[in-house]
Amino acid sequence: MNPIDFIREKFRLYYAESVNEIKAPTFVEKREFGFVPFRKEKTMIRHRGFENQKKLQDFIKTFVPSDAYYSSAYYKNPSEEKMAEKGWLGADLIFDIDCDHIQTPCKKEHDSWVCLDCGEVFSSPTKKCLNCGSEKVDEEKWICEECLDAAKKEVLKLLKILEEDFGISEKTVGIVFSGHRGYHVHVENKDLVKLEAEERKEITDYITGAGLKLNMLQNLDVSKTGWSGRLAKTLYDLCLKKPEELASIGLREKTVKKIVEKRSQILDLLVFGGEKGEVEKLLGKTVWREVFEKAFREASVPIDTVVTTDIHRLIRLPKTLHGKTGFRVVPLSLEKLYEFNPLNDALAFPSDEKIKVKVKNAKKIRIGGETYGPYKDEVVGLPMPVAMFYVCRGKATPAG
Repeated sequence: MNPIDFIREKFRLYYAESVNEIKAPTFVEKREFGFVPFRKEKTMIRHRGFENQKKLQDFIKTFVPSDAYYSSAYYKNPSEEKMAEKGWLGADLIFDIDCDHIQTPCKKEHDSWVCLDCGEVFSSPTKKCLNCGSEKVDEEKWICEECLDAAKKEVLKLLKILEEDFGISEKTVGIVFSGHRGYHVHVENKDLVKLEAEERKEITDYITGAGLKLNMLQNLDVSKTGWSGRLAKTLYDLCLKKPEELASIGLREKTVKKIVEKRSQILDLLVFGGEKGEVEKLLGKTVWREVFEKAFREASVPIDTVVTTDIHRLIRLPKTLHGKTGFRVVPLSLEKLYEFNPLNDALAFPSDEKIKVKVKNAKKIRIGGETYGPYKDEVVGLPMPVAMFYVCRGKATPAG
């Protein structure tokens, strides 16, 4: 059985048993849906509309998509193919946080660059194959517990900003694991639904700190709201770190020594309110700029701004499967998010079922509490969630 047929059959069995778990989004009759079929050319089938949850479930069960999406937007006529004829009524505010956009040390261990002509694999970025000279080099991004946990931390930062700086209640916010590299945050709020793309861009600029410069901040005080307060809190936490912790996040030895030396004075300024110039005087201009840039990166949230500003965006449908991993797209409450581990809790297939696969070249992955791989040109018996992950990623084929 070829890989595509194998994956589709497993997805078919999953939906045959679990399709009733899929809940339609609010105002389902006003949403556009899109589905990626199981075929070599994975062109999305868009502009589908459903009157109710039952019809949506029946379609998924029969069609068996590789990936399923619905619109953040509400339309008068969601099935119309031309956007101008759909009749846009508004859209949820959507945020996408992907571990691809977060600089984590683990990337050096598991990301690679592959020549599409000769298959040579490189561990560092290259635009040209060092083996055959081809310029057809593709970056291969992997996932692990470390980078997925980093994405979760960014979600928690985002939720805090939405509540403290925008007054967005947790009750109007939905959190969803995407099924692969990160999380989607949905805000369904009647006061925000009519926001146009430019207005949404102002929100993304604020959250990412786009255009924020050092000279724009008048003072740093942990009791303040907004960027001044957030940076002050971040600097406060930074100053409390041990020297080895400061070094581990990339600060120079000179900078670490200066922070330790001036720690108590900096903390006093941040607690009692100090002009930014006072902190700069304590640390020196060069050290202060390095510390500020580190604090800025920590205080901002690396959201995908294109997703938020797109008022016609299609987003993954919760409780469906992700075609590149075989994992479930999982809706989460804030309480469940804290303990959620995608590589344990988003598995769609039973771990007690094993299957043999022929693995071409795959990195290690920790799934269900066990580590598998790396593998190269070998046939191995693996639990179904692990085998599905490798096959979905194009790293393995069913053996026998």
